[in-house]
Amino acid sequence: MSTQPPLARHGQLSLVHISPAALDTSRLAVHVLSPAATAALLVPRHPWGVRPQLSGPQLLANLQALAPGVADLFAPKSAALPDLTFRLVNEGKVKGAGAGERARDEEEQGYVAMSYCWRKKVRGAVPMREKSRPGALPFGWVRTVERFPIPTSEGMFAAVLGERGVEGGRREGVWFDQVCINQDDEDEKAVSIGAMDSIYKNARTVVIALDDIEADPEEVTFLQHYIPAYENASEPLTTQPNWGQRPPFMHTQPAFASFFARVLSSVWFERAWCGHEMRLGRTHVFLVPCRAASPDEPYTFIRFTGTFFLHMLTLSSEVIAILPDHQARKTALQQLFARRSLIYEQEAFLAQNPGADLPPLPEPIVLVTMMADVFSMKAGGNPRLPERLRALDANRDKVSIVLNTAGLPLALRPQKHTDPPFTEDVCLHALLLVGLAARDPVTLCTTGPPLRLPSPPSPSQNDNPYLSHIPTHSNPSTTPSWLRRPTQLDIVSAGSQLPHFPRLNATLHLGHDGHSDFIQLPLNFLSFPHHHQPQLQQPTPPHLHHHPPPPDLQWPAHLARATLFIDTCIATYITSYNMWQSWQPPTHTPSPPHPHHHPRAASMAHAFAATLACALFCGVGWTLDVARRFAIGAPPPLLTPEALAMLFNPYVDLGAHVRSPEGRGTATLVVNFLATLVAYGVPWAAGESEASVVPTPMAGGLRVVVPVAVGAGEFEALARGWVVAPRRAGEAGGAEWVLGGKGVVFGDRRFNAGLGGCRGVEGCRVFGLPDVGEERRR
Repeated sequence: MSTQPPLARHGQLSLVHISPAALDTSRLAVHVLSPAATAALLVPRHPWGVRPQLSGPQLLANLQALAPGVADLFAPKSAALPDLTFRLVNEGKVKGAGAGERARDEEEQGYVAMSYCWRKKVRGAVPMREKSRPGALPFGWVRTVERFPIPTSEGMFAAVLGERGVEGGRREGVWFDQVCINQDDEDEKAVSIGAMDSIYKNARTVVIALDDIEADPEEVTFLQHYIPAYENASEPLTTQPNWGQRPPFMHTQPAFASFFARVLSSVWFERAWCGHEMRLGRTHVFLVPCRAASPDEPYTFIRFTGTFFLHMLTLSSEVIAILPDHQARKTALQQLFARRSLIYEQEAFLAQNPGADLPPLPEPIVLVTMMADVFSMKAGGNPRLPERLRALDANRDKVSIVLNTAGLPLALRPQKHTDPPFTEDVCLHALLLVGLAARDPVTLCTTGPPLRLPSPPSPSQNDNPYLSHIPTHSNPSTTPSWLRRPTQLDIVSAGSQLPHFPRLNATLHLGHDGHSDFIQLPLNFLSFPHHHQPQLQQPTPPHLHHHPPPPDLQWPAHLARATLFIDTCIATYITSYNMWQSWQPPTHTPSPPHPHHHPRAASMAHAFAATLACALFCGVGWTLDVARRFAIGAPPPLLTPEALAMLFNPYVDLGAHVRSPEGRGTATLVVNFLATLVAYGVPWAAGESEASVVPTPMAGGLRVVVPVAVGAGEFEALARGWVVAPRRAGEAGGAEWVLGGKGVVFGDRRFNAGLGGCRGVEGCRVFGLPDVGEERRR
């Protein structure tokens, strides 16, 4: 089928009118494709053009070695796909050897996939036959008409059908889950859900039916006039028309802004399956109904492509969304469709230059942040199930969505009666262990609250802990795990490509002692000058130790000097990043500002002062090196040794220095540096705050450890610093520790080089933080 170049503006925005004749679906039928036709349509491809480093059997074998009970929930995706029953919807009588099959020479060579939200009135069983009402026909006749069940309004479904093209001389089919998957066959559903990534990424386009919103007449009128202006714009195809205007285009065109806001308000963007289908689609077509003046008016739809959606996203980036969730949604969508635009450019280039060798464009998908994103969205589950079981089924769907979107070669097996109840924490636990089996470094550095897992039936069942403590239908009690809930804050940049952590000489081991699960792995213990070294710890390389400070620069003196600096910066209205600025007094307040002008002012000021005290403790060299590596202050001006010399000199009057023009510039750079350390260092996602996590020398048996697996410098931006305490009271060291929290470890280049080369202490077991009552019993 001939298509226009992907970036051509013609046809990216249009109005679609549906005639009454197009509403007739009586000729539609669903049919099963032959294995040969299915294999030709569903080409194996990784979602982002890069093959996974582990095959399905390899990854499952790794998971089996870690956690046999969790591995039993999955199957290699390569083993599931041959069992797929692939159906398409199309017109025409079904022919062939068996019912529901097409003759080989009539099978489709292409298809489009529909993405939609299941509406309440079409959930569950939909009648396939419609009888004429009594008395409508003479002589008491009754006419029975086969009606194809559709998941949207009849006009929207007709518009979706209109997106089909002709491939190989045959009309394309349509795939959508409501009828193309046998909803009563649990085995077929499990295989189809596992293959959903193959289905959507092989569709020629994904047609997105936004059936829950309607465009206003003013918006429709504006878009009608905007079509020729957009198509005939003089800007290059790689430049968005009307971008960069002052004031912004969406400020001057309220109808355009309201239409875009209406699109973002669709519940479609809140559904986990819909987001999954959008991410996997190669191209996209959006359909939005237009509000009709009367019921007799024909259906009209605004049709726009992913390219035009990126145009709207780009123009909207110049204005702040009224609703906070829309602002976050805009950012994520713009990143997604901007990458799709790059893919379109490659496709256009390859169409003109067949055989050209272009590098793949790997998608910066991070498993852990994908888990956090998917589990924050909604999923319906099987509508035929009772409400509680339906919620658990929805969690299973989310597991499949994460596996598919991340390109992991595993699929959930059909559910068995011995499987655990798929609570959200059990699902996140299973996915984190899949990531651990794939040697994903972020799985060791999640910072959310501890996952809560079902308790084992009895403390004696610890020989095969993951087979015993997960499938517990009869025991509703739970215990905190050493694993933490994944969050969007667990990685600095979604575009980062982190390597897998290396294979270790000492293998990771997971287990359960009858009370709590644990991980056994080698750890690097970071030492402090005032700490007594436990006998278990091996000697630490000298460059990992800080030299003891001179007597006149102990911690209380550092903290007092840092507090004076922060108080002076507040009083003189030093400005910085939002982490600082959000709790500063307005500049029009009388000086000095009231100490309680903001409810978090006191705790934030103390957090900044304590962070600066740590920098004073570590020295000028450490501060400069950390600032440069975290790109703080770039582009110039940067912190310099000369600028810091005044701050670190105990004989300089900081109050007078900060008030001087030179000192004010230095103070701004120092506060920028501190704001970044506070933003990185406090585990906000775990519910902690600056009031509960304040930098201070470690005391009370607490230790900071870094797993050897993530000791290399590539992982320095992750929360790889584990704060642990002895598991049993009175023990200064030992082999068993309790994980209290995680955070980023800041160190200079010498520190990172030494940490990456350390073999660590083997045989260390780390448990979850016990509940208060459980801790007292032990």
